[in-house]
Amino acid sequence: MLKIQLKHPFEASHWLVEKNFTIGSAPENNLVLNDPSVSPVHAKITNQRGAFLLSDCDSKYGSFLNEEKISQVQIGRYDVIRIGNIDIEVVDPLRERENSAYQWSLVSTNGTMTGQEFRIRPQKENKIKIGRGRQCDISFPGTQLAKEHVELNIKEESIELIDLDSATGTFVNNERIKQATLKAGDMLRLDIHNFRIFGPGYEMPRSATVSPPPKSEEAARRPRPATVETPIENSNSEEPEEKDLSASLDEVDEGIAIAIESEFEKKNKQTGPKTTSIVAGVFAVLIVIGIVFYLSSKGLI
Repeated sequence: MLKIQLKHPFEASHWLVEKNFTIGSAPENNLVLNDPSVSPVHAKITNQRGAFLLSDCDSKYGSFLNEEKISQVQIGRYDVIRIGNIDIEVVDPLRERENSAYQWSLVSTNGTMTGQEFRIRPQKENKIKIGRGRQCDISFPGTQLAKEHVELNIKEESIELIDLDSATGTFVNNERIKQATLKAGDMLRLDIHNFRIFGPGYEMPRSATVSPPPKSEEAARRPRPATVETPIENSNSEEPEEKDLSASLDEVDEGIAIAIESEFEKKNKQTGPKTTSIVAGVFAVLIVIGIVFYLSSKGLI
C-alpha cells in the first residue's frame, strides 16, 4: 500500500489499495477532484508488484511529478503529484506517526470505503469497540455488524482482538476467530468489510521508501505555482518572416549574373567579338540599375 495526501485546502488522505487507482473529475474515479483544471479521467496510479506507476490519461493540461510533466513515471515517498491545479503528496506514513497520538489504524480494502483510513485512538484502558452502534469508538451504521462487534485491546507491538458474539463473525487472514492477536499487515474482515492492519512493524513497499528524504521539511513542502494557463490559439494573421538582406542581395546578384552571362553568350555568337565590349558595358549598367531598384524597394535608399 501507498498513502497520498491532498495538500491545502483539501487535506484529505487516501491509501492506494487497488491495482488501478484513477484520478479525475468524473464520479467513477477512485479519487474525484471537482476542479475545472482536472479532466474527467486525468491520471491513474498502477500497482505493479509493489512498484507504483503514475500515468497521464491524455489529460487536457497534463500531469506533473515534482514540477516535471510526465507521461508515465514511478512514484515514491516525498514526491509531489500535480493534477491540474491540485497538489498531491506521497507521504511516509511511518514518519507521519512518529509524533502522533495514534500508532494503529484500519485501512479499508473493499467497497465504497476503499482506501479510507480509520485511526485507532486508544480510550480507557487502551481499549476500543467497533460495531454499528453509535456508542462504539469506530461505528459503521446501517451495516450487518453487531451493535458491538469486536473489542480491540491496544498494545505496543500488537492488538488483542475479541469477537463479542457477533452473528456474522470476525475473520483474521480469512480464518474465523473468537480471539486473536493482530499484527501489522494482517487482514481483518468484519461482515463484508475488509481492512488491512497498519501499525508498528508494517513493511512498506520498496517504491514507498526508495526516494531519499528531503533536505528539509521546508524543501519538501515548498509551494509550487498551481495555475493552469489555457493554451493560446494561433492567429491566422502571421508576421511576415524577416529575410537576411545580404542573402537576398546575393540571390539577386546571382540571378542577374546568370541572365547577363546567358544573354552575353547569345549576343557574342550573333555579333562576334567586335561587339563584346559594347555588350559588356550595357549589361554592367543593367546590373547597377537592378541593385539600385532592389535596395529602393526595401527602403534602404
